[in-house]
Amino acid sequence: MIPSGTQMAKPLVSDLTEGKHRNLVPFKLGQSGNPKGRPKGARNKLGEEFLTQLCDDFELHGAAVIERVRQEDPATYIRVIAGLLPKELKNSSGPFAELSIEELELIASAARAVLALSNSTQ
Repeated sequence: MIPSGTQMAKPLVSDLTEGKHRNLVPFKLGQSGNPKGRPKGARNKLGEEFLTQLCDDFELHGAAVIERVRQEDPATYIRVIAGLLPKELKNSSGPFAELSIEELELIASAARAVLALSNSTQ
């Protein structure tokens, strides 16, 4: 007998599901379940149409909408800009740009040694 305060987990596969799957026969080797397949371009048709319409609309109204959003809702304006930036920016300029990881680690350890020496003399 199960105590009234505890709950039993439901079974992962019900008896009804087991009965349905018992009569399934896998496809023969080399035979697809959808022999004609998806027509070429069907997957991208909606996306391409949407992007075309969006591009057309942006050409007509884009600059005005951007300006209006910048003036009326700066938080959204900044959020859109931040969403367009890559997650990680790589800086390829500056005094350390050409150095390897090993060279940077050597510089860092030398700087730590100089700091430790200056802290010990004070």
